[in-house]
Amino acid sequence: MITKAVAKSLSQGLEQLKLTIPLSAQQAMLEYIQLMHKWNQIHNLTAINNIEEMVAKHLLDSLSILPYLQGTNFIDIGTGAGLPGIPLALACPNRHFTLIDSNKKKMVFVQHVITTLKINNVTLQAVRVQDIESHLRFDGVISRAYASLKDFVVSSKAVCKPTGLFYAMKGALDRNEEAELPAEFCIENNINLLIPGIVQKRCLILLKNNSSFN
Repeated sequence: MITKAVAKSLSQGLEQLKLTIPLSAQQAMLEYIQLMHKWNQIHNLTAINNIEEMVAKHLLDSLSILPYLQGTNFIDIGTGAGLPGIPLALACPNRHFTLIDSNKKKMVFVQHVITTLKINNVTLQAVRVQDIESHLRFDGVISRAYASLKDFVVSSKAVCKPTGLFYAMKGALDRNEEAELPAEFCIENNINLLIPGIVQKRCLILLKNNSSFN
């Protein structure tokens, strides 16, 4: 159940992140985690069962990258139960998000969310990123604790526009992962994220492909 305290923790968290999001979108986000909490009792969508924790670790964590997004068309790889794609889509109705995951059970849940909340700027594909239609290209490719940096950029480079960026959401930058990056990729920025309600380190690593052959 969404209490006033839960709603307040979201609004206060957004203030701390310096994000201005309409109350209607905030309400939709709360309905989203309520659906997640309900489905989680049977379908094991997430290891987090507490709705207050979901506000910080799912909603605020996802929304923390919002100021750094460049472009209008994004793909969220390994979205799972719709993170970070659903919160970002609710916050940015003028941007489009394609959410992909090979776990069909989780994608059934995400489709239910989209239908229930009438989200019209999200497309779903229950596939691996390697199987996305070859003509699709995105301004940004997003992953949230999806894979190593090398696996992330190599598996998804075909769907990123030449001018696009890769957004890797991680706990911290692993220097071994950085060293393993293919030569054509470089880290453009490593941004420490301070997220209300989360004490663990969180960062956003922005990468780009310097090769002219994406």
